[in-house]
Amino acid sequence: MSADVLPPSPRSVEDYLDAAQRENTLRSYASAVRHFEETWGGLLPANAAQIARYLAAYAGALSINTLKHRLAALAQWHKDHGFADPTQATLVKQTLKGIQAVHPGQEKRATPLQLTELGRVCHWLDEALEAAEERADAAEVLRLRRDKAMLLLGFWRGFRTDELVRLKVEPAPAEPVRAPYARIVHAWVRSIGLDPYSYGTHSMRRTKVALIYRQTKNLRAVQLLLGHTKLESTIRYLGVEVDDALELAEQTEA
Repeated sequence: MSADVLPPSPRSVEDYLDAAQRENTLRSYASAVRHFEETWGGLLPANAAQIARYLAAYAGALSINTLKHRLAALAQWHKDHGFADPTQATLVKQTLKGIQAVHPGQEKRATPLQLTELGRVCHWLDEALEAAEERADAAEVLRLRRDKAMLLLGFWRGFRTDELVRLKVEPAPAEPVRAPYARIVHAWVRSIGLDPYSYGTHSMRRTKVALIYRQTKNLRAVQLLLGHTKLESTIRYLGVEVDDALELAEQTEA
């Protein structure tokens, strides 16, 4: 390469984080569309009445934030396929508003595991794995190795539950995940003496981002890592006070 020719300008970290955010968003939108079609039995393209019935079917069972996410996914599907967006209809907006009024309860947030607690769970799994190997219990050895892999992937990559349980490895001699992931997480935290009802499948996803937030106070970085399109979603996810979050966001952008 000639000394006069400069190499192409490298992309910034923000470019790659934005790309990861788009990928996460597309993946979560695809999951939401599958829920509408396969779980509820909806047909696409849909009309406003169908969307409103879908919201009503899961009112109280799903949080308002989850319902809004489902609407955003369905809106994007219609736009991508050249159809009018039924989620903007008055009927849909009023239905969501009514659900929010009837089910105003505080959204439950899973407690993130601390690093020391994560280490204790890993130690417990290692001891159980060693005991299974001494018993020559091949099935239990594979299950425990799978569980440890899920534990560490859930922490380091921050996978959503649906992403984690659908992971496939070739070849994969271990049995697939049949027990609900929530039950597996509860067994982990119970093994080290913690209250299993304070933790859930989102505990693993929240652990790393909570650690990053505590160390950096950078809400924008956490937003990108989680794949949230709105900063408000990240604020709710972390449980940050709104006034503090806005001040931190202004400092980050300054």
